[in-house]
Amino acid sequence: MDDHTVAGRMLAIIDATAELDGRASLAALTASTGIPKPTVLRVANDLAARGVLQRGPGGYRLGAKLIDLGTTAAIHHGMRDAAMPHLQELFARTREVIVLALLCGDDVAELERVHGHNRDAIAQRQLAGGPVMDAVSTALGRCLLAHRPDLADIALRKPIRRLTAYTVTEPGKLRDQLTSVLDHGFSVEYEQTLLGWSCVGAPILGGNGKVVGGVGIIGRRSARYSPNRLTGAVAAAATGIAADWALDPGRPTGD
Repeated sequence: MDDHTVAGRMLAIIDATAELDGRASLAALTASTGIPKPTVLRVANDLAARGVLQRGPGGYRLGAKLIDLGTTAAIHHGMRDAAMPHLQELFARTREVIVLALLCGDDVAELERVHGHNRDAIAQRQLAGGPVMDAVSTALGRCLLAHRPDLADIALRKPIRRLTAYTVTEPGKLRDQLTSVLDHGFSVEYEQTLLGWSCVGAPILGGNGKVVGGVGIIGRRSARYSPNRLTGAVAAAATGIAADWALDPGRPTGD
């Protein structure tokens, strides 16, 4: 329905295009939405330029961009549902910050976080986000880059920003750490991104062996929290998430 907002008109035109099923001419969209024809033309052409719609001889139809967005949304929901029991078990065991990250194209996004009454700054930070190439200093970033050599090559050709005195900036040492992920199935990072905090992470692999995300445990270094003692737990959680996600009947195939 046209609620006279830009977003409302865009959604009205997209919905009408879907309902008209290949017969979404300018006249048909105008009649279906009740939006003035010049506005329909402008919005529909803008959506087509962005790949949301596609123009053809018979009018407009849904574009490939919606397929990509729908697939990503399905992955997000399915992955979160599959991961939550494993994230909660890790939190119950460690009482530390548990993070689920998802690889979306060339970007890594924080999909879920589990923590208790941790009021420290780490609980309020975005722990994963942005181009994965810029995350080579983090345990989760290395888990993803180890399985994406194309992105790793880009990351290691750029100067590595030193975040703390412990940040590894030498490309050779970083390549060794990426190889270690492939050999052992996890990555450990000690204060390389934030002083006093360390992380252990493991990659989540799809059925075809491609990396889709990662799970990490982040905590203050202490007698209670030792990342090296949790490598098996985080690797098992990543494997369990992948297995449960593969059982999801709504999971997109061909990922």
